[in-house]
Amino acid sequence: MRLLHYRKWSAALGLLLSNAVTWGQDTFPNYPAPTPNATKEPKVWVTYLIVAVLVGAVLAISLTPSKRGHQD
Repeated sequence: MRLLHYRKWSAALGLLLSNAVTWGQDTFPNYPAPTPNATKEPKVWVTYLIVAVLVGAVLAISLTPSKRGHQD
């Protein structure tokens, strides 16, 4: 019964401390929205190159034969 009492208090303390972060924040901060600074879109071929490298790496790892000994 005593363990249950400690669990209740520790749960209540955890809930109280987890809200301490929100108590320290402003309710509605008046920060301006950031403006995007990227003017060029990324090249499509760079995306395809990254995908090809990743697919090639996955296939190379998948098709590599396992080095099992005679005792397996």
